[in-house]
Amino acid sequence: MNGERIERLKQRYRYAEWSSAEPKPPIATVPVPSLLGPEWVLDHADVVETDETSVGGQEPRAWQAVWRSAKGEQAVSAYLRRCASAAEASEHLLQLLDEFQSPLVERVTGANAVGDVSFAPPGDRAVLFAVSNLVALVRSVGRDAVSAHGAAVTMLARLREGAASGS
Repeated sequence: MNGERIERLKQRYRYAEWSSAEPKPPIATVPVPSLLGPEWVLDHADVVETDETSVGGQEPRAWQAVWRSAKGEQAVSAYLRRCASAAEASEHLLQLLDEFQSPLVERVTGANAVGDVSFAPPGDRAVLFAVSNLVALVRSVGRDAVSAHGAAVTMLARLREGAASGS
């Protein structure tokens, strides 16, 4: 992205209010198969190639995964990227915001916020969030809609459980 475009995005999404340059404990492990809990079955998880192959010597750095519900035609897709720092995660989140095709994407605040910062279009079909050094884009992709916000909250809780247990 060119500098002018980046500046427009930073103004549009009020980047200075939420970008994180302060050090935060990193999320070292992302337990992709179990991120949504036992009621969801991992359909597939693919490593996404990035410019940098690892963070701190750990691989992989990014994944694209889909889980299917045993209850019907519901599915959740998530793009997850583990960045080297919270500041890098903020910049990557800004890049992902640029990929949304809707001018209606807004920052989610208050009790509905997910992670350190989150954004969503209307309709609860997608949510983009950053927590520490991790960025996630969670979407409902099945025939029957599922709450992207609910899936993101579950993922965040599992990520924090893993970080607290050191796994």
